[in-house]
Amino acid sequence: MNRYEVITDFTVDNLEIAKKIVDDNYIWLTNNWQLVDQLENHINIETIDNYIRKIDLSSFYKIFSSANENIKLFQEGLSDVKFEDISIVEGVKNLVYSYFVFLEQIQFLFKTRRDFVFLFSNTESFYFAIKDLAKNAKYQSMYDIATIIEKEVIKLHFDETENSDKRFLYHETRFLYDNSYKPTESEKEKSGKIIDVISSEEILDEKYLGCAFFLNNNNADLYLKPVYPILQKFAENKYNNIIFTFDNTTTNQLKEKNFEAINLIDVINRLTPIILENKSELILEFLNSAKKIRCKRIVVNSYIKIIKNDPIARFVALVISKILVIDLLIKKSELKSIFVALDPSPDMDLVCAVAKKYKIKTYSFPTTPAIKPIAFMADMYNAENILVDGSKTKEIIRQYVNEKKITIVGNPRYDYTAKIMRTKESTKHVFIAMSRWHEDDEKWIPEIIQFCNDNKLRVTIKPHPVYNMAFRDTHQRKINEIMKRCIGLKYEIQETTDSSVIINADVVITERSTIGVEAAVNDIPIILVKTNNKNEDLWGYNFLKEGVGLFASNIKELKMLINKILFDQKLQQKLAERREKFKQKMNYLNDGKASDRIYEIMTR
Repeated sequence: MNRYEVITDFTVDNLEIAKKIVDDNYIWLTNNWQLVDQLENHINIETIDNYIRKIDLSSFYKIFSSANENIKLFQEGLSDVKFEDISIVEGVKNLVYSYFVFLEQIQFLFKTRRDFVFLFSNTESFYFAIKDLAKNAKYQSMYDIATIIEKEVIKLHFDETENSDKRFLYHETRFLYDNSYKPTESEKEKSGKIIDVISSEEILDEKYLGCAFFLNNNNADLYLKPVYPILQKFAENKYNNIIFTFDNTTTNQLKEKNFEAINLIDVINRLTPIILENKSELILEFLNSAKKIRCKRIVVNSYIKIIKNDPIARFVALVISKILVIDLLIKKSELKSIFVALDPSPDMDLVCAVAKKYKIKTYSFPTTPAIKPIAFMADMYNAENILVDGSKTKEIIRQYVNEKKITIVGNPRYDYTAKIMRTKESTKHVFIAMSRWHEDDEKWIPEIIQFCNDNKLRVTIKPHPVYNMAFRDTHQRKINEIMKRCIGLKYEIQETTDSSVIINADVVITERSTIGVEAAVNDIPIILVKTNNKNEDLWGYNFLKEGVGLFASNIKELKMLINKILFDQKLQQKLAERREKFKQKMNYLNDGKASDRIYEIMTR
């Protein structure tokens, strides 16, 4: 029989303990890039995504499709459980979809009949569905799901009735079964006042009537890049609008850009304990309806088995709180339209559902690359109108969405181009910007820095902004190694989320990063470098197929191409012609007026 082990809450200092429970036949996998970066010098480990793409590309795509089928069954079984005439599943489906993608991946891996050890940096309830998938696949395990505490491997049990060394429980959901949890009088009093505040004229007075923006972002401030120019256009035209957020990070990022937003999360969090008590029957109805879902899909059935103690119970209470708040806000307003970002996402799914109830138009702009895996989620978009950057995105999305919902407007993210005056420098500028740190970057980048110094070229390195947030250790290790190899050499490191810093570059070196699109629409040549990831183009742009990039398979070719692009006028002209076609695919008209077009659509 094949074997597997799952270790949750894993940290690097527990590696030697983990190695003792497996042998050399096990394949080490994780869902966390940071663990790969931390462990790559100690064991051969990959992300689950990369491993599947490498061994079976067609199955990699089918997994997303299967997850879509799973979520449709899940939605059908729960669509009748409603609050304020909104199906609660609207606020849950996005989260559960991500669970289904993960579990479909695990099921596929078990079909390969290899031995696996999965390392996860946290503990999530849906991990326990792996046990059922393994049983169906006739896999054996010493611990099933385990963690390491004080150098000891501890088996985890999800069902609280089992004897275990550590029980995986969420105290917030116990009240559903034993009534041991009750909100305090203080919580009740606060929530009562909050409802009064939401219902009053104070939060939505006349100056806010017009258009509303409901926005979410990530820590690296990547998802709102296309939205900032739209907000600026509304400000310039002094058109009534209001911005709502659901987290502190997005609120603070907007404030840094001089946009004031109302953060709803405190209101929602204070309401949730009251919802847990007052709407417990509705929450139980949702969970019981989920448990009644019957189908032939193993992943769905495995997940349903662990849903009783799943934190989805508390998440349902949170969803009900959000529906209450969003419904009150929209009901009190006289909005012409609503813009949501990100779509699809749990919060924005609810906003769109409530807006539809009140017959208010909704708009969204996909902020992720127009690539196949993401497109599998396209039929989960909830906005009535999807505004896209160019013909390439439309071509992909219309396979999953009614074409009448799609309007090509260009990408507001690149509107800044028309407003920035390029400075003509005598020194040619080489710009290195990758989508992530790769294994050998600290080796070849110093060689290019040396090459640029020898040839009197300016060179700048722009690490991906996510490394300022989530992978600081890896980032600092790479930077330190580059600095050590480049003592006495001139170079710059741009640690900023502002990609407009490339505007005066003469050539951009990347792999499949979205910054390559930014370079192309700004008429900057691109050189693609070889990395260990053979399937980068699945998650990013294949600039070679688009004809706007040249490929360097080694350092010698890279140096040669830098020289050719900088000084060969015939090549420059050839690449410029190809970029013109690419611009129309990726940024309609490329005239710096995408935000103008969106403003006109939303306000007419």
